[in-house]
Amino acid sequence: MNHDGHSGADARGSSYWGRVRSPEMLGDIVRQAREIQGLSQRQLGARLGIGQRWIWDLEQGKPGIFTTRLFRILDELGVRVLVEIDDTKTERHD
Repeated sequence: MNHDGHSGADARGSSYWGRVRSPEMLGDIVRQAREIQGLSQRQLGARLGIGQRWIWDLEQGKPGIFTTRLFRILDELGVRVLVEIDDTKTERHD
């Protein structure tokens, strides 16, 4: 994982984690997680009931008023957002 990311093994297998500082970084992490799962943008969108274009916009880090303000607020308050990709999750269990 890029962007201050680290990888390591835990009891379940491999996981990757990193700090998210911007919509672009979040989009990159979402793309990496989707690819680890072996899903296309269209497949992920279908699972979630949203359009492929929305997934594409998110992965591109397309700025929006919500995400821009969200990351500004988090930065101002000193809040760090850390995410983990668990690459052992290969299928969804509802």
